[in-house]
Amino acid sequence: MPKGNHGRVSRPRGQNIKYIEVPGGGFLCPHLACRTRRVYPGTENVRQHLLNVHRIDPPVKLSNLGKKFIILYRWNSTIRGAEQMPATVATLLALKLTADGHEPWIDRHDLAVDSDLKDVIRDRLQQSKVAVICIGPGDLERCSQPDDFFRWEINNARQLEHEGRLKVVIVAHGTNDWKDFICGTSMVKQRREKALRETGEWGSDILKYLTDHYVIQYEVNKLDTISAQIIKSLP
Repeated sequence: MPKGNHGRVSRPRGQNIKYIEVPGGGFLCPHLACRTRRVYPGTENVRQHLLNVHRIDPPVKLSNLGKKFIILYRWNSTIRGAEQMPATVATLLALKLTADGHEPWIDRHDLAVDSDLKDVIRDRLQQSKVAVICIGPGDLERCSQPDDFFRWEINNARQLEHEGRLKVVIVAHGTNDWKDFICGTSMVKQRREKALRETGEWGSDILKYLTDHYVIQYEVNKLDTISAQIIKSLP
């Protein structure tokens, strides 16, 4: 027990407790000196832990000050040997934002077996303040199909941004040439021209959007900086 506490219970003054949500469900203790990494099922369990172990009594009306984030990404890359890269980048960003006390959501969380994914994504976008769109080489090539799911996600996020209801943050990984998002890693001129042609007007529009938009370059050893940049973009 810290010197001078003498077993007394303290109540934070003028501040709330940030309950750190874990991807997949549950909460961690937010106390900086806490050595346990136990995941608690709800914020009330965390409150009891703070009271019993740290002698801190948070307000009865629990609040989580973390902002709402949704992370959108292509599930699987078509680049041989890098199939899981989009999901890896999205998961690492979600874990880092969670560790920083925020509430990221990616589409592998909280999904019922019979859930309509479009309805879930649409609802999550409506609830979120920031949509983080992760894009890597070849991730937009399949957007040549009007019914492509990732294209649908991007369109919905951009529409909400246009309406002033959402902030969009682009996280680019694997390249700093935005055409690679459509063309992949191929340097064959004919193949690149074909990919750009097949995405048509939508592809031209998204490339212009990326050129005019602030884009964060992903580097695995700079997650602290990337998380700070994403958080700074909050409206």
